[in-house]
Amino acid sequence: MSQERDWSSLPVDLLILILKRLRWSSHPSIALVCRQWSSAMSPFYPVWITPLLLNTTDVGTTNVRYYSPYFQKNFEIGDTLEAPDAKICYANGRYLTLCMSKQILKVDLLTDDFYRLAPISQRFEHIIYDGMGKMFGISTLAVQVIACCMQNSDGVWEHWEYSYPDRTKFTASPGSNPVLHHGLIYLLLEDGRLAVCDERRHEEGFEILEKPRGFGFVYEDSYLIESGQGELMVVLIGRRGSPVDVFKLNGPTMEWDKMESLDGRALFTGTLTTIMKKTTIKSDAEQDLPPKTL
Repeated sequence: MSQERDWSSLPVDLLILILKRLRWSSHPSIALVCRQWSSAMSPFYPVWITPLLLNTTDVGTTNVRYYSPYFQKNFEIGDTLEAPDAKICYANGRYLTLCMSKQILKVDLLTDDFYRLAPISQRFEHIIYDGMGKMFGISTLAVQVIACCMQNSDGVWEHWEYSYPDRTKFTASPGSNPVLHHGLIYLLLEDGRLAVCDERRHEEGFEILEKPRGFGFVYEDSYLIESGQGELMVVLIGRRGSPVDVFKLNGPTMEWDKMESLDGRALFTGTLTTIMKKTTIKSDAEQDLPPKTL
């Protein structure tokens, strides 16, 4: 009687079919099972589904570099941008938004393509991009200003439309970025409360919610995020980087619940973008990685 074939001898074409039904995050673990399974792995891992830490350098033109925790390497886009003084103002998946004094650029990190939006009449305190052809510029310090720029069906970015809602001015938490969450734009205030604006009726402006009311202690830096599970969260960093506290918004009670564990996820905080992703890299699990220069 012929010997039964074990799992390690599955044909490569069958393994490839199995892999297509599994999450990309599980592929590295599968590759470690045996040489046969490893041979079915793609030699490339989609960078767009990994967390990214980004920075730009201004040397007359702009070079964009990013770090992938999966590869544990730095990468640089192929072309430099003729955009002196450009600064990162927002990141959404594979798209990076760069701001200059009179213009905003959108960069695709996978294709190296970049798009110049229509000129802006003023600099914004916050920029947010939905990843699907709609960008918002927000200012709230002196008076609420909300501008919207949309990409038409031909791929051309139209002119900015400005709104000046008659709403109370407020001060957002320094360095904290806006978050687009379930169709609403959220901003974290200095006292821990939230300001919210419906993106479909952005001309109505931001409303300050009665709850949540705050965190009950002093912190130095704060970052508002939406996790990979669709949770609205805040990272609070104490003086000189310690301690680090993570809170999750409790929807039914509208209160901040302190998290005691990240459940195996890695949290990347940056001045204008913070993201949380599930990771299979043991060295990254259960860590909060503060901003640093790459």
